[in-house]
Amino acid sequence: MADTCTDLLAREDLLLFTAAAISSTGQDEFHGDAGDQRLSLDFLHEYVHGTLPDL
Repeated sequence: MADTCTDLLAREDLLLFTAAAISSTGQDEFHGDAGDQRLSLDFLHEYVHGTLPDL
């Protein structure tokens, strides 16, 4: 089955989202201070809002 450009972009976006989610919820975040946690979660929120505005 041939992948279309849209399929490849969707897979790439999913991979980037997954990496961002894992990074912002990693074990280091739970041992950091509230400011570091907020920074990571704000980044994840902005990423999701920017790539999936209807979500």
